[in-house]
Amino acid sequence: MQQRIRAAGILVDEEQRMLLVREQCVDSGDAIWVPPGGGFESCDSSLPDCVRREIEEETGLQVEVGQLLYLREFVEPEIRRHSLELFFAVHSPRGTLRDNPPAGQDLAKQSRWFQREELRLINLAPPELRDEFWQIPAEAQARTCYLGKVSAGKSERARHSAGPDEKFG
Repeated sequence: MQQRIRAAGILVDEEQRMLLVREQCVDSGDAIWVPPGGGFESCDSSLPDCVRREIEEETGLQVEVGQLLYLREFVEPEIRRHSLELFFAVHSPRGTLRDNPPAGQDLAKQSRWFQREELRLINLAPPELRDEFWQIPAEAQARTCYLGKVSAGKSERARHSAGPDEKFG
């Protein structure tokens, strides 16, 4: 089975809007909104480098990468792939948001800011960004949360979190 690492950035601006990009699901063709990010490539020296590169490619913005917030793994049996997704807090955006990436780049088709209320109306991954993310106090966001494993469309929601000096149990 092929392995893939995807790193993404969760960016919330001063107006409490979240930046997302629209991608097409490979298997269904459905549109899904996700935090900007993508696969780790040989040019990336670290996961934060991957996040910075992907956000700039998909949105035109340059960002600073902060704390690792979420880990999620999922299996795509139809293409024999096991993926690990890592979601980092990002901040201090610079540049001008591009609505669409340059032709021929990645799966991202559009980028835009969403108000919290709008997140309930879209196909969003991970779904925890609709509610749970907003309920975490800022000081608790220093804890990384394992969102579980998704296999063949079924979520095995094992919610574990660990602070900087703890291990996942």
